[in-house]
Amino acid sequence: MFKTLHFNELAGVNLYGMYYHGKRCIDLLKELKLIDENHNNWDFLKKFKETRNKLIEHNHNPYNLNLQIDPSIWSLVATDSLLEINIHKLDNEKAFDAYVDYYEDYYQLEKIITNIIKTF
Repeated sequence: MFKTLHFNELAGVNLYGMYYHGKRCIDLLKELKLIDENHNNWDFLKKFKETRNKLIEHNHNPYNLNLQIDPSIWSLVATDSLLEINIHKLDNEKAFDAYVDYYEDYYQLEKIITNIIKTF
């Protein structure tokens, strides 16, 4: 039996893949000892690696705060590059809004990888 896919279900697929494969690339660069915790972009690389896990896949709350992280997949069908994230307090619906600029994340990671490759 065929399942009908909705556009909003497909919208997050590319974003998930970008963060998943980006994380794997960072892990490979670390394993090859081309980057480490002393790399000048390590803070960005560390955050990039956790974005998929914390926001897209598991909505992981690492600090056990009184919050629920709710990425808005509908924001991915817009023409901009911002993933809207609604942050709920358990006693208050949509207490905060946050945004992840996934194009900026992608281009920054691409630039770091390109600069590493240029050193060969």
